[in-house]
Amino acid sequence: MTLKNASYALFTSLVFISAYLIWKRRKSYTNVGRVKKLIIYPVKSLPGIEVSSLEITKVGAKYLHWFDRGIAIVNSNNVIVTQRMKPLLALLKQSFVGDEIWIEAPNQETLKIKYVNELNIDSNVITATHFAYKSVKGMDCGDDYAAWIQKYLQGEGYRMMRHVKELPLRSSAEWNGVKVDFNKEEQIVFQDKNPVHVVNDSSVAELNSKISEEEITYRRFRPNILIDCQAYSEDCFREIRINETLLRRQIKVERCVLTTVDPNEGTMSNIKEPLKTLKQTRMPPKSSSKVEAAYYTKNPLFGVSCCVSKPGIITVNDQISVKYF
Repeated sequence: MTLKNASYALFTSLVFISAYLIWKRRKSYTNVGRVKKLIIYPVKSLPGIEVSSLEITKVGAKYLHWFDRGIAIVNSNNVIVTQRMKPLLALLKQSFVGDEIWIEAPNQETLKIKYVNELNIDSNVITATHFAYKSVKGMDCGDDYAAWIQKYLQGEGYRMMRHVKELPLRSSAEWNGVKVDFNKEEQIVFQDKNPVHVVNDSSVAELNSKISEEEITYRRFRPNILIDCQAYSEDCFREIRINETLLRRQIKVERCVLTTVDPNEGTMSNIKEPLKTLKQTRMPPKSSSKVEAAYYTKNPLFGVSCCVSKPGIITVNDQISVKYF
């Protein structure tokens, strides 16, 4: 065999082996790390509640009978209010007490939210909007709840609404290879785009190492599942398996000004971190799909948003295995 033929044979073998390894990685599950924290946000845009286990349902995380983002605050224009609009929401504290959710505010009596999952005869249904997405419906929680949140936010017109079983859910979002579109088969309550949000704490640590002015923690990104594995490996996850629970990654999460809200101060960062550093380091690379790069042009990407292929129970310290794209 000539040297030229030998070199060609070696090159062909290397290509074949590489292709096989990529195929095998995509075909099988690989253990990558563990669940570090589990967080649920019963009232949207309030600080989360850390729990030891979560039930992962088709429409998102659930603890006891409370769904993630099952309650939302709306303003006088029936627009869902978030920390983007009212950073002071970061200073509220919500917790599970018996069968209720208690919300504590500085210098204000505790709001105790009772569980309700059906419309009353005199229920008022609110049709609200969230960003530019389709409208969502929720049952007005009543005047007492409205008075409490109006007092805290020091403004009129604010009310609280909750999802109940008679009301329709909203379609979630998916990347279809060309754009992010709505998927009627995958439903959500008042989440932004998908039922479950996953963030990697190693990625948070790597990002934080680039920011000297202030400490950035996972709380800025508001995940349901905080995992611990190789930094930014989540970018390539296609499926995530935790016990019997199976998550299917839909989109990379675009980050906005909400990440600049200091969860300890209830104010937006004057230095615009971590958004400034994210824009320098986490915009889609030139080597990524041209279609994907064209879509993700305005905001940096951090964390992944998932739909639920198979519901189940997950707990802190559970092992995580994944399939890759």
